[in-house]
Amino acid sequence: MSGNSPNENMVTPKLPDVKATQVAELVRENLESIDSINEQDIVTITGAELNKQNKYSNRSGAAINIEYMREGLPKNKKIWVKRLVNSKIAFDEMNWVYKTLQSNNIEAPVPQPYFCDDDYNLIFLNMISGANLKDVVFKHSLLISKSNNNLQAVFHDIGRWLASYNMSTATGNTTTLSEIISAISVELDDNNHFSEDESKLIKKNLDNIGVLPIAKQKLPLVRPHNDFTLRNLFLREDGSFCIIDWDAMVHPQFLYETLGEWDLAALFINLQSMLRFYPVTSKSRIHALCEALLSGYEQENIQFSNVLSRKSIDNLLYVLTVQYYLGLNSDRPMYVIYHRNFGSRYIRKLRKNLIKGTVYIS
Repeated sequence: MSGNSPNENMVTPKLPDVKATQVAELVRENLESIDSINEQDIVTITGAELNKQNKYSNRSGAAINIEYMREGLPKNKKIWVKRLVNSKIAFDEMNWVYKTLQSNNIEAPVPQPYFCDDDYNLIFLNMISGANLKDVVFKHSLLISKSNNNLQAVFHDIGRWLASYNMSTATGNTTTLSEIISAISVELDDNNHFSEDESKLIKKNLDNIGVLPIAKQKLPLVRPHNDFTLRNLFLREDGSFCIIDWDAMVHPQFLYETLGEWDLAALFINLQSMLRFYPVTSKSRIHALCEALLSGYEQENIQFSNVLSRKSIDNLLYVLTVQYYLGLNSDRPMYVIYHRNFGSRYIRKLRKNLIKGTVYIS
C-alpha cells in the first residue's frame, strides 16, 4: 500500500541551538526567496525565540516580521519559521505540493515555502493569518451561539478541494479495499482494545464491504497530508480556507502514499469528535458540517467522472476509520489520541458504532 518514501531513512538528530538573532540573519541572507524583497529596502527584521507548537510536539516555530519600503510606501511581511528534524526532506515535499497545485491550476490554500536551512533544521514559509477552524467549529456548534450558515459552504469547498488535490497528486500506484481489509483483519486478530467477539463483529462488517464491487476496484494512491484536521485548517477573512503543517507528509510512522480518502476520513473523524461536548454542542450543526464535507467531496468526484458514489465513500470511511482507530499506518491509535477534553466520550460512542458497522454517530 506504500511506495518508496523519503521518510524511510529519517533520523532524529539532536538539533543545534538557534537564537532569534540568528534566525533573523538567515531571513536577511535569503530575502530574494521572499517576494523578491531587496536588502536596501529593509527597515527592520524582527525575530522571536522558537517555541514548541504545543506541549506534545517536538516541533517548534516562531513568527518573523519584515518591515520594508516598496515604491516609497511602507510594507510589512510576516513569515513563519518552523524547526523540525530532516527539514530539507519536509521542505522539498511542501514545495512539491505547492508547485503541483499551481501546475494543475488548483487553488493553493497552502503556505508558500520560501527556503530551508539545513544547518539549523529550519523551514521558512509564508505566514497564514486567520481563525483556527477548530475554534470556529466549536463556537458554531454551541447551542447558545448563533449558527454560522456560511460554515457549511466552507466545508463543502474543503471537500471539493480535497478531491481535486487527490486527483492531482495521484502517484500512479493503486491498491484495493480488499487488501486494506485483509491488513485490518490481521490487526484485529491481535489487538488489546476490542474483545474477541467484538473483533469478530467488526471483521464481519469489513467482510460485508469486501464482497462489494468497490472492494475489488483498483483505487489510486495519492500523496496524503497525514494530519488533515481542524487544528491545521484556518479560515481567512474573505471566507476562504488554508491548510498548514504539510511536514506531516513525511512523518515516518505514516504512509508516503495511500488512498485519498485517508485525509477525508481524518477530517470527518475530527469533526464528529466535537460531539463529545454534547449537549453543550449541537448534534445537528456538526452533522450538517459533516454532510457538507462529504457532499463536496462526492460532487468533485462526479465532476471528474470518478466512479466513487456516496455509498462507496461511506464504505471507504468505515474501513479507514477502523484503520485509524487501531493506529494502523499512523502514529497512534485513536483511543490514545482522544483521551483528553472528554475525548473518551467520543471514543466510547465511535467504538460502539464500529461494532455496529457505521461511522455515523447519532
